[in-house]
Amino acid sequence: METNQYMEMFLEESREHLQSLNDGLLSLEDNPEDLSVLNEIFRNAHTIKGMSATMGYTKIAELTHDMENVLDLLRKEQLKVSSDIVDKLFKCIDALEQNVESVGEGGPEDVADVTDLVASLSAIVKAVENGTDPAAAAPVGAAAPAAAAAEPAAADVGIELDDTDRDVIAQAKNSGLRAYALKVVLSSGCILKAARSYMVMNALDEQGDVVKSVPCAEDLEQEKFENFFDVVYICEAEAKQVEEIVMSISEVESCTVTEIQNKTEEAPASAPAAAPAPAAAPAAKPVAPDAKAAAKPAAASKAPDKKLKSGQSVRVDIEKLDSLLNLVGELVINKVRLEQIGIMHRLTELTETLEQMDRITTDLQAVVMKVRMVPVGQVFNRFPRMVRDLAKELNKEINLTIEGEETELDRTVIDEIGDPIMHLLRNSLDHGVEQPDDREAKGKPRTGEIGLIARHEGNNVVIMVTDDGKGIDADIIRRKAIEKGMIGAEEAEALDDADAVRLIFLPGFSTAEQITDVSGRGVGMDVVRSKIESLGGHVDVETKIDEGSVFKIKLPLTLAIIQALMVKMQDEMYAIPLGSIDSTINISPDDIKTVKNKEVIVLRGQIIPIIRGADVLQVPKTSTEENEDIFVVVVHIGDRKAGIVVDNLIGQQEIVIKTMGKLLAGLKVISGATVLGDGRVALILDVSALM
Repeated sequence: METNQYMEMFLEESREHLQSLNDGLLSLEDNPEDLSVLNEIFRNAHTIKGMSATMGYTKIAELTHDMENVLDLLRKEQLKVSSDIVDKLFKCIDALEQNVESVGEGGPEDVADVTDLVASLSAIVKAVENGTDPAAAAPVGAAAPAAAAAEPAAADVGIELDDTDRDVIAQAKNSGLRAYALKVVLSSGCILKAARSYMVMNALDEQGDVVKSVPCAEDLEQEKFENFFDVVYICEAEAKQVEEIVMSISEVESCTVTEIQNKTEEAPASAPAAAPAPAAAPAAKPVAPDAKAAAKPAAASKAPDKKLKSGQSVRVDIEKLDSLLNLVGELVINKVRLEQIGIMHRLTELTETLEQMDRITTDLQAVVMKVRMVPVGQVFNRFPRMVRDLAKELNKEINLTIEGEETELDRTVIDEIGDPIMHLLRNSLDHGVEQPDDREAKGKPRTGEIGLIARHEGNNVVIMVTDDGKGIDADIIRRKAIEKGMIGAEEAEALDDADAVRLIFLPGFSTAEQITDVSGRGVGMDVVRSKIESLGGHVDVETKIDEGSVFKIKLPLTLAIIQALMVKMQDEMYAIPLGSIDSTINISPDDIKTVKNKEVIVLRGQIIPIIRGADVLQVPKTSTEENEDIFVVVVHIGDRKAGIVVDNLIGQQEIVIKTMGKLLAGLKVISGATVLGDGRVALILDVSALM
């Protein structure tokens, strides 16, 4: 089978099921008695096994199969959920993730060595078999009484017959047919046991009738059996022929065929059945229809979901969405151009048509933007596992609360915020929340609370990482910053506590006394600020000693099409994102003052530094005229404000952000470009870099 065409689907669905496994195990660890969670975990593992086997990735399928064996023992309550078992299953998931990503990149499927994992899982299964049910590990029939051994009977092969079964067998024998007890053993590496059991049943059904099976058809369908099962079978064929029929099926290791004698009813039925046997039907193919249903358990169980899913959503390649957005962007550009032509030539009919086109374009743009929106839950759902593992490593007790995971952000933003949030969570775990004994001494609960919250605020999304830890001591931050030579002692003393705490975002800053795997290298907070600001956002922190800290990230909803203020500096046009603008004002040259060799203005009692845009951008001077009025665009990043001096204000406009390309990548004061209606290119200013 050509599997390349299914690779993308395999990778996407495998990642979804692996994430579900992670979530399920975390839930199971909190609620070990919740059987529904356990069943969901088993189904996810079973689906991954089936998909991997279909794609030919036997190593991935085998590891999932070993996981299933342990999960099945948990489902049957033959094994109790423990921290050790959960840890082993988490390691299995980590290995599966590595191997799935490896095949996705064209590498081998066994990049993660799972030898020790497989051995530990097998040891768990054997321990249960030996400790709780020794008969299951012993050869079948070994416990049968010697009196029964002289005359083979169904009981000798682990099948318990009731009166109805015996009547059916007796009638068949009276008609000249033979009754057999079959023990079918599948190979140890068999992956799709349910499918193999169906194939065996189907092959037998063509030559005779299956009276019953142990386990029953339902258990065979759900793979609730080891690598063997028993069958009571009636046919005309000799025992050797029956054996050949079964052995013709691939992955069948052996088939023991024992004829059931006429004295079957006298044979003791003391051997335990492998599973509760349902009442047998007459000999007219009672098992085969059920067995057929077991042919493809994974496909059967997934079919309803697939049908439902296909009716509600469609998987679309991200590149197609990007292409669609670019086309909408071109439409917006040309719409603006047509508006300019209509105004220039006073074409009333064109203007009226453009008004209708404007509404349609706006609606189309809104739909495309909504299609690109993704719930932040896709990023958040990876963190509960990380918090759990890191808390164990730090010997801390942590309760993570997630709120607002349904809040949506543009896909381009979603792809970039994972690392900053991870750094903030690690910071809260390591530096924020105290050790349980220390918390208890302060009168706090031993378990620390960490929150991950998302919500909408206007055209922005706010993501907060909160903790109820020890908070950030501004005096310690000042001292560390002085020790590292980042600021002088006088400058540190002049900072208020809020500004002093913000020093943690400086490159290389760390309060850790020693470098560990978790922290101490001074790169976390700097990475957070750089990444968030590159996305047009802002990060800030609020803290109180012994009460905790709140890290607040503010991000734009989208990075594709935005509202901007168009300004002119000499003959060049620039765009300033509207989300960063506080106000626009006119001032006279006399309003500009100088403080510490820096130009400032006083606006509503607040001192605001002035940035001469033309000088910073090195715009060549084309006019010697000096205007009496100076146009200033007051911008803000968080609580910081600045005034950008421009030559003229053009007006608000919807712009499509275009990347600068590799050649111009890294320009600090320019975040991108846009194409105007008349075909000219205008650069988009990066307000955070200017400030």
